[in-house]
Amino acid sequence: MCHTRLARSQGPKQEDGDVSKRPKQANAVMSRLRRPAGRLRDLPIWSKLGLIMLVPTLATVIVGVNGLVDHINDANNAERTRNLAALSQSAGGLVDHLQNERAYGVMIYSSKGGTPGRTAAVKSYNDEHALVDAAKVPYAQQRQTLNDLPDNVNTLLVRLDNNLEDLPSVRSQVANANKQLTIDEVQDTYNKLINDLLNVGTPRPSSPPTRR
Repeated sequence: MCHTRLARSQGPKQEDGDVSKRPKQANAVMSRLRRPAGRLRDLPIWSKLGLIMLVPTLATVIVGVNGLVDHINDANNAERTRNLAALSQSAGGLVDHLQNERAYGVMIYSSKGGTPGRTAAVKSYNDEHALVDAAKVPYAQQRQTLNDLPDNVNTLLVRLDNNLEDLPSVRSQVANANKQLTIDEVQDTYNKLINDLLNVGTPRPSSPPTRR
């Protein structure tokens, strides 16, 4: 009986001990949470002001960086636009002489071999080559300044590059009135070049060749 009473008396005391520990643990946690706040309260006023200004300052820096990136992109776009405008101007001069060369090429195929008309047409056609090649120089120089272009513009310019490279081969066939080429094919070859060049810039009206 004595042992039973002793055991019963010890049970409640143990439970009372557990309950008494809980407030102490909670107080310890709250104390740790209060420490940073207490340290902030103890800081000098200038330190508190610095912390207060930190967030808007960071926001200003972020906005400023984003604005700088936008300005850089705008500057790059403006530079690209200027370069394309200069290329368009160079393409216009090239178009004028290619139109003349096309007209003389058609005259070759329209005249009979061995006639004065064929001879005059071949001479005018060959003489125009130098003018076309001279007009290609500023175009090619300006073309080299362009990069990071939209896909449609880049596709157009690459096609122009390839067709201009093939032009000497076309000229040789046209000057000899090669029968493998028809008059329609001659016109189509030059039309592709001219139309692509016109698409680079402002289209120009077709002008008749200047006879010399």
